[in-house]
Amino acid sequence: MADCLIYWKACSAELNEFTSDNPGPWNLHYHSKSRHLFNQVERGENLWIVVLDTMPPPGDWLLIERISVIEKRHKPEFPRPYQIIGDPKKSLCFDIRKQSDLTPVLHELNFVTGKKILANAAKIAYSLQCIRPLTSGDSALLQRYSKDLPTVSRLSEMLPTQI
Repeated sequence: MADCLIYWKACSAELNEFTSDNPGPWNLHYHSKSRHLFNQVERGENLWIVVLDTMPPPGDWLLIERISVIEKRHKPEFPRPYQIIGDPKKSLCFDIRKQSDLTPVLHELNFVTGKKILANAAKIAYSLQCIRPLTSGDSALLQRYSKDLPTVSRLSEMLPTQI
């Protein structure tokens, strides 16, 4: 298995459902309807989660989280029953208010499939509709890119947000 890149399409809508008093379930967790994702990722691997900035001018891609998988849970009673739990000591929430566009880095990724992202701006979303397993070189590139990014202790610190 490998680290994976994931596009959190509904980030803006989901974050806006919560306030700083009720921070929501995402901090270092990822909840999904996708059994494929659940089966794809293993303990010790990372989910690199990206979002599209929709504020004018739209089109910047931002790195919002690195979740280092410590546990997986299946909760069929939830709308998104596949839960990936991050290790709080290794996972990070990045401050998207203080980032530049991630597009140049996304264009450098090779992915396990060898299919690079060629699109720009919002059209990159089409390349990220499915889970994108990363090569070890891709993971290292994201690690280098993220090492100097500012972080927040929880995603709700960025409310209201620009996503």
